[in-house]
Parts: sequence; C-alpha cells; structure tokens
Amino acid sequence: MDTEQMFELLATVRTADREDPPTVPTDLDSWEPGLFSHAMLTSIDRSRLSGRDLVTVLRAEAKLIAHLEALHAQTVSELAHIDPDDPDETARVDDVWEVASDELGAALRLTRRAAETRLDRALQLTKYPEVWEALAAGEIDAYRAQVICDGVAGLAPVAAQRVVADVTPLASDRTSGQLRALVRRRCLAIDPDAARRDYEERVDDRIVVTTANDDGTADLCGYQLPPDRVAEARSRIERIARSLKTADETRTLDQLRADVYLDLLCGTLSDDTTRGVVDITIDLPTLAELTDRPAELPGWGPLLADIARRIAHEPGRTWEFTVTHQGEPVWTGTTRRRPDTALARRVRARYRRCVFPGCRMPARTCDLDHRTPWCEGGTTCPHNLAPLCRHHHQLREHGWTYERLPDGSHRWTSPLGWTYTTRPPP
Repeated sequence: MDTEQMFELLATVRTADREDPPTVPTDLDSWEPGLFSHAMLTSIDRSRLSGRDLVTVLRAEAKLIAHLEALHAQTVSELAHIDPDDPDETARVDDVWEVASDELGAALRLTRRAAETRLDRALQLTKYPEVWEALAAGEIDAYRAQVICDGVAGLAPVAAQRVVADVTPLASDRTSGQLRALVRRRCLAIDPDAARRDYEERVDDRIVVTTANDDGTADLCGYQLPPDRVAEARSRIERIARSLKTADETRTLDQLRADVYLDLLCGTLSDDTTRGVVDITIDLPTLAELTDRPAELPGWGPLLADIARRIAHEPGRTWEFTVTHQGEPVWTGTTRRRPDTALARRVRARYRRCVFPGCRMPARTCDLDHRTPWCEGGTTCPHNLAPLCRHHHQLREHGWTYERLPDGSHRWTSPLGWTYTTRPPP
C-alpha cells in the first residue's frame, strides 16, 4: 500500500457514516508500525468495533507501543553519550552515565533508581541491534526484549551475540516464560563453564528475606536458591497439602500449601517423612559426561548438566529421570530407594523367579535388591534391580556377590571364589 492509498483509507474511516460500523483494515495488525498505523489507530471508534476487529486493533496497538519503546530506548541511550560540557554538539563521549541518569530523572520526574534502571535497560537494548530492530518492528514487546538482554548478561560478548542472533528470530512466537527458558538453555549450551561460575556465585549469595506488608501480613521468601532443592521442597509441600484436602477440610489448596510451608519450618510437621518427587530430563551423552548440554527441570526450565548428573547419582533423595537420545526417551528411572509399582512389575516380569542359582521362589514374593547398594549411590532402575528371596537376599551380607551380564544373566561369586550363572527365562 503506497502513501496515497493510505491517506484515502484514513479519509474513508474518518468520514464513514456514524450509523455504519467503522471499517478496520483486515491487515492492520501486519502494517509496519509508525506514522500511518498511529493515524489509523487514533481515528477508530473502538466502542463500535466487533470482537474480531478489536483483536486486530489490539495487535496493531501492541506493535506500535513496541515501536515507540524502541525509539524511546534509542533516545535514552543517545542521551548517555552527550558531552555535558558541549551539549549542542553532535560529538559523542563515553563516560557520562551519571550525568545522563540525573538528566533523565529530572526530565521524566523519575526517582534516582528508576532513572538508573531505565538508562541501564536502554543501553543494554541498543547494544544488541537484532533485539532493538525486532522491537522497533513490533515483532517483540519490551518485556521480551528485556528477557533476551538480561539472559545473556553473564556471557562473554562474542557468546552473547551468538545467543542473541539465535533466539531473537524465535522470540515472537513464544511467551516470555518460554523465551526465558530458551535463552537460558542456549546460554548453558554455549558456555557451560560461565554458566556454572555464575550459578555458584549466585547460590553463594542465597538469602532469606522477611517483609512486613501494609495490610498486617508478612512475607517469607528465599532467594537465589538451588533450583533442584526448591523443586523438591515445592513438591513436598504440594504432596502434603493435597493429602490434607479431605472432604471435611475447609481451607483452600493455596491456604493448605501456605500452612504446610510454615508448619514444616516451625517444626509442627517434623515427624512427616514425605519427600518431594520431581522429574528431570537429561540426554544420554550428558549423563555419560560426554557433553554438557543442559538438562530440563519441567516447570522450572533448563538445569546445569553438573547439577543433573549429581542428582542422578545422589542417594537419599527422590527424583524421577527421563534419559533421551536424539530427543527420544530411551530410559526412565528414579533415584528413590523403593521402586514404584510399574517399575517393580517390569523387573519381576523380566526375571519371574529369584535370580540366585537354582532358586525357584516366584519373583512376586521376592525383595527387589539393588545390585549396587542404594547407600553407595545405586539407582532404582531396571538395570540395578533384581528379585531375590529373603534368604538369598541376606547372603550378600555373608560374602556373596553378583553382577548383571549384558544378556541379562546374573553371575554370582561365592565366598570361596566359585562363580555360578543364572539366565533369565526365555
């Protein structure tokens, strides 16, 4: 659409019969944000629009707001390079941040902190042309732009530019939460060492903060905590709260969660043994320490490979794992000591009887033994479990050992050094 056509369209909208519904261009939300989209949007009587047209206008407005946010950031950024000793000249200098911050605060009636924050964000945004251009075109909003810029703040300049170039074209189709997880995943993959250092520094600064509210309530919050511990704690609170939600319980689930949170901290539920159960997804090369691709903590986002591997081999905690290869699940397991019903059924279906040589005790009446003991870091997974009757289970305390062979057989070694092999039923 050329300039003349746009003016004709604007004239049509402004002179339309007040008895007829206003005409909104069906492609208004795809117009390049700027002078003409602004003129069109200001000429529309929104009270007379259909629901469909309102959504079109809504999207066009969002693009225009993003466009103006980009221009505003550019203006603020340029202010930070004006020479205060010669403000009428176009020459730019580098070290006038504080002067620019004070000027910005006075001009826009901002507090000192608000002015400093706005200046920092503007400089950060204009540092990455791809992000600024996407914002100016209305492809992303200011919050998504901030998510990208904040997400790469801990990377070296070259790595940060690579991540920005990678994620910016994908940002328009994602929510801010999805985009934050994408940026985090790319940062962990491109420079895991930097991510690890940043994580360790942040965790070292972990704190608990209490705040009194104006309404007489108070907040108790922990900040910069290890995400795996937070996920486990949240899961435990959820499980206990749901177990208390009986027919006679008048509290809402949110109220129960809050009460359980305080009861656990205050010791009221000190005799409760419920542990949180959380899923972790990690690819096979990362689990084998061949790569450092980030794992995934569903509901929380990417997780450092080191943390995921540590959890996978940490006894005493409850985590359910999905190991993937080329994006497809290849193994599931749990770090908890007791196998769940499905896993127990799977192991017993595979072996059917006690795996000690010559024993015919049905697997359904056997214990499921950890070949590598749980206390020594053995996981609760099909490859580390085998059915043993109570008598033969106790033999391990008297010098008997066994190992699982690649074909599923078990080779036992007696205290005298003799070996015996049992094979699974066909």
